Amino acid sequence: MEIAAEELLSRFLVHKDDFSPKAGRIRPRAFLPGPKGEVSVCRTQDMTDEEIWDWGTEHVLSRRPENVLHGRAELQASVAFENGLRAIPDEPPPRHAVITGWPEEKDARKGIAADLAARATLALNPGIRA
Repeated sequence: MEIAAEELLSRFLVHKDDFSPKAGRIRPRAFLPGPKGEVSVCRTQDMTDEEIWDWGTEHVLSRRPENVLHGRAELQASVAFENGLRAIPDEPPPRHAVITGWPEEKDARKGIAADLAARATLALNPGIRA
């Protein structure tokens, strides 16, 4: 199923350097693509807050139990589309997707990551003290 522009995506934040809880903002590094040129996200449309955290625990922490789910960055898929990127389903697990189509140039990737971070909303994990 194709991802609609208005669909909500969540990027789980497992590194404290990815966000500033006091400022309530996400840092651009949270959205920089990995070695495969992708940013992993969860399609969280129509999920409750509890369901989203449960998904992160089950599918993010199960792969790397040493990590901590500090928070998540939430944004509409349209933000990625406006930056020339694609958001495509990438299951399994259910609801997993990737943001792909990043430019080759490092500065261009940084600029896009900065825009995504600036337009995303920070949700801190209620079970973790920041």
